[in-house]
Amino acid sequence: MVGESEIIMKLDSLSNLNDRYQNIKALALDSDIPIEAVESALKEVEGDITLKVQNGIGLIKDLEGLKAHIESEKRRYTEAYNALDNRIKRIKEWYKINLERMEKAEVQTSYGKMKIANNGGVRTMEIVNPEVIPVEYLTVIPEHTEPNKEAIRAALEEGKTVAGAYLKERGTHLVIR
Repeated sequence: MVGESEIIMKLDSLSNLNDRYQNIKALALDSDIPIEAVESALKEVEGDITLKVQNGIGLIKDLEGLKAHIESEKRRYTEAYNALDNRIKRIKEWYKINLERMEKAEVQTSYGKMKIANNGGVRTMEIVNPEVIPVEYLTVIPEHTEPNKEAIRAALEEGKTVAGAYLKERGTHLVIR
């Protein structure tokens, strides 16, 4: 692994090339220096910068290739992850259905426990016939009315009967511990 100081030194060498160009510029402006010496120094610096730029291009292209490879692997892993996730869900659903058929709520093994658990949270509400819902459970919106789901839910949860609506049973899910 290249350390930060090595990177700074390599970047600094590009800076040094710039300083060398400035020195060559000063030599070129000095009429006492033979033009052949200026050309020789210029060719040396140009060779150095060409090699450094070539290496920089190679590095950038390598990193871009690695980035493209990682992107394709990311897609491949995402697809594999999703396929595996769906497979796990289908297997759990199969066990849940079969444990429910056998009326087994829980099975303990040496690997762990599998059990059917009730879903928590707010029960799903179904409005089967909005036209028969009593007016006290309707919200008036200009030009029409629509069921006030919060008021209907509260009434149903208090045990009241509301025509046209009911609370669904909570479902179950499989738990493995």
